[in-house]
Amino acid sequence: VMESVPISRAPVQSPAHNFLSAPAPDNDDHDDHHEEENIPFFGPFGKGLMEDLRTKLPWYWSDIKDGFDIKVITTTLYLFWGAIANAVAFGSLLGDNTDGYMGATETMLATALL
Repeated sequence: VMESVPISRAPVQSPAHNFLSAPAPDNDDHDDHHEEENIPFFGPFGKGLMEDLRTKLPWYWSDIKDGFDIKVITTTLYLFWGAIANAVAFGSLLGDNTDGYMGATETMLATALL
């Protein structure tokens, strides 16, 4: 014989609920929210760019060296030849069907731009 187990009807809150839901904004202090976050609304032109360059400059050389890894080179060549093969194949078809107005060169240029 099965016993009946009481079931709680209280709503269950998932852990993501607190993460995704934002608190209701206060309508009283919406004009000075930049002051609360210590973010200046205006500043010297290019200051953020110069800060980024100054803080990230030590890692630029290692990023460039990482780009010459064998996996990066082979992936780049694979994608390059895959794009060129499609551009030439469809470009020759377009050249035949458009009386030469659009051919392989235009298709390669469009592929490079997109």
